[in-house]
Amino acid sequence: GDTMTGPLVATKGVTEFGLNHPVRSGELTLNVAPTGVAEPADPVGDGKGSGAPFNLLSSALAWVEKRAVVGGLGINMAAGTYAETTRCEFRMPVTINGNGAVTNFSGSMDWPVTLRAGGRVNNLTVNAPARGALAATGGIVVLSGVTLSAGAAPGREGVLRNASTTTNIRGPLTVNAVAGSVPLVAVNNSTFA
Repeated sequence: GDTMTGPLVATKGVTEFGLNHPVRSGELTLNVAPTGVAEPADPVGDGKGSGAPFNLLSSALAWVEKRAVVGGLGINMAAGTYAETTRCEFRMPVTINGNGAVTNFSGSMDWPVTLRAGGRVNNLTVNAPARGALAATGGIVVLSGVTLSAGAAPGREGVLRNASTTTNIRGPLTVNAVAGSVPLVAVNNSTFA
């Protein structure tokens, strides 16, 4: 098994959740920056945002998925523009601090940012070419200073999907959809503050 130092715990033979990877307990904050790399040598640092940055949100997520992260996950994105080709489906609660970052997804994927266990998204722009930009499908999701754009075909699903969750919109939310499409879909239990 892997032996890790610092905030990661040595985990020879950990099989919880069917994983055999290092386990991180407690809060973990990772960085993403345009100058980062897909697999930084030390992305964790002290576990509180001092580690080397990943190049994309999807790279940070891929790294996390190889580990059992028990506790909260934070991702701090440096301002800039990111070109994503991979869907980012978070299965654990996450806080994404965009700091004005713009994430452009390419290809025909639907709902390129999906929060399955709740979380918070702050000051981030998500541009998607197909239907939907952000889906919240579990837990409580808080959006603040978020811009969502999608190329949903007229009459199809829109830009923000909220299903089986509670979404709190606490700051400016800008939703851009093509003419004739529905900008918000299944917005159950949503509050605007």
